[in-house]
Amino acid sequence: MLEGTLTHADTGEPLVGVPVRVYSSSEESVVARAHTGEDGTYRIRSGSLAEGTYRVEFSVGHWWEDADTWDTARDVPVSAGSPARLDAALVPEMTTVWGHTYSHDSGQTGVRVDAFHADTGELAATTVSNLCESSPVGEPCFELDLHAGGRYTFRATQDEFTTVQWQGFTNGEWGIELAPGQLQIADFSLHDAGSVQGRVVDGSGVPLGGVRVAAIPTGEPIPPRALEDTTAGDGTFVVGGFDSNAVPVSFNLLLVRPDGTGTFVGMVGSDPETATEFVIAGPTLDVGDIVPGAAPLRGATAVALGHEDSCAVVAGGEVRCWGDNGSGQLGDGTTERRLTPVEVVGLSGVTDLANGAFHSCAVVAGGEVRCWGSNIFGQLGDGTTEDRLTPVAVPGLSGVTDIAAFNASTCAVVAGGEVRCWGGNGSGELGDGTTERRLTPVEVVGLSGVTDIATGLSHACAVVAGGEVRCWGANVSGQLGDGTTERRLTPVDVVGLSGVTDIAADFFYSCAVVAGGEVRCWGTNASGQLGDGTTERRLTPVEVVGLSGATDIASASNHMCAVVAGGAVRCWGINASGELGDGTTEDRLTPVEVVGLSGVTDLSAGSFHTCAVVAGGQVRCWGSNFRGQLGDGTTEDRLTPVAVINP
Repeated sequence: MLEGTLTHADTGEPLVGVPVRVYSSSEESVVARAHTGEDGTYRIRSGSLAEGTYRVEFSVGHWWEDADTWDTARDVPVSAGSPARLDAALVPEMTTVWGHTYSHDSGQTGVRVDAFHADTGELAATTVSNLCESSPVGEPCFELDLHAGGRYTFRATQDEFTTVQWQGFTNGEWGIELAPGQLQIADFSLHDAGSVQGRVVDGSGVPLGGVRVAAIPTGEPIPPRALEDTTAGDGTFVVGGFDSNAVPVSFNLLLVRPDGTGTFVGMVGSDPETATEFVIAGPTLDVGDIVPGAAPLRGATAVALGHEDSCAVVAGGEVRCWGDNGSGQLGDGTTERRLTPVEVVGLSGVTDLANGAFHSCAVVAGGEVRCWGSNIFGQLGDGTTEDRLTPVAVPGLSGVTDIAAFNASTCAVVAGGEVRCWGGNGSGELGDGTTERRLTPVEVVGLSGVTDIATGLSHACAVVAGGEVRCWGANVSGQLGDGTTERRLTPVDVVGLSGVTDIAADFFYSCAVVAGGEVRCWGTNASGQLGDGTTERRLTPVEVVGLSGATDIASASNHMCAVVAGGAVRCWGINASGELGDGTTEDRLTPVEVVGLSGVTDLSAGSFHTCAVVAGGQVRCWGSNFRGQLGDGTTEDRLTPVAVINP
């Protein structure tokens, strides 16, 4: 491992966001990169560096890393036994960042511009735009003096509507471009009677009905009456409400989809000039909850949730994660909490994904497995107990078709329907007939023909050919479903189950979807998570009340959810953080409908939050948001679904 602290040579203050790069001893290639954090420290994990001598450079010049403005290189010996350390005091070059500020149609002074360190989110500098004193004289502009070696993002705020345009460090003008996924205006016209009409289409020109529309004069705040009008089925709308009899020369249109995502369009006459995506993060689709500049995460095909983190597989088989990252479970090479999705390093072609409490595993092309995050019990399967901030391969696994993870263990179904498990085994949850921890995969005894698998806190269950279920591990609450509370070190039959199409397990209970879409559950029931209208423990499966047509289920520590016909979602159990999504915090002993969800294609539940993929590949989450696990850019709990934001 190589670590150190960078400070300003004149002031002694820590230098934040400084790029660090490490060369091999031959100086032929960069073998590792990092950036300093909010305390000026950087750290390069031992997995990136073998024993030897390396050359280390720090950027003190322009922001782009390929520019020839790096500080004098230093040679550092790295040994396997102890961390190497290299501290440095530097005098970074400063640069002036400037740009113009516009109110969608014309120059605008009085706009606050903030620069944030891209790596930490801390405010680096702020200013208010004014008339330029240099070229072009008299144009509204801003200037910020910033450390040239850092990386920054910017935010501009005007009036009661905040236009947020995040982008990298730039020495030029910055503007807004129309993205393919944004709502667009077509066939637009003005009327002297103080109204406007037009048609809303998507990026492909397809008319969109049910879009809420508001027209607001430029420079005026968004009024409470906004968003009362909606487009017809053919995308057309007529919006009035201007104070005068004539529509002003410039104004703004707010276009909001039913899911709370939308586009803010600046109009000059009948021409759209600028467009910014946003997300309404609150539960009421109220303008007061607008998060400007934010676009929803798109292209998701699956979600997987941990204790206080969430991940999604997106187009191309890449993975994005957000939320708690204390053990590196987001896979971005850091332990920094993320309020919006970040990319898992080095993953593509992912076909299946599972999150444990503090670790994650993915099946990639060819059926191999990569895992990252906490490894205290060996749950990453790489033969060590070392936490991994980026994915590592699980040795000896191929042909994997399904994977499941929980707190201390991970299991995978391989070709032929056999099961391999690894990690903690204190209750026999690895199914190998022992209670010995395993740092690499071992075979579950006596299982074949497995089509689906689920892992709980200290137990696991598998669906086998014919739709029967076998479970093993801890059984103190009857979570194995064999009618006893006896621990089982190898699989046993769940009583009275057949025709099972989906399985889920969690802390001390298990559930299954059976033919016809009914759901059966067994085990602990203290919070009503079995959905039978009681809080009585059940040693064998009981029917969830009033549920049919279920196609997918997801379990959490004390609540359950199911996707039903039409893509709606029903949840039951504990609801202290709003994890049932019904707009309340009232526990439910039988299923209730999640507000405003339809077209759901995948579902997952964390300890106190839930997420779903909806038609079109967007992700909606609800419940606890203490660590940013809902991905909406905040840490506010949400009692109904909100969109995950793509930063």
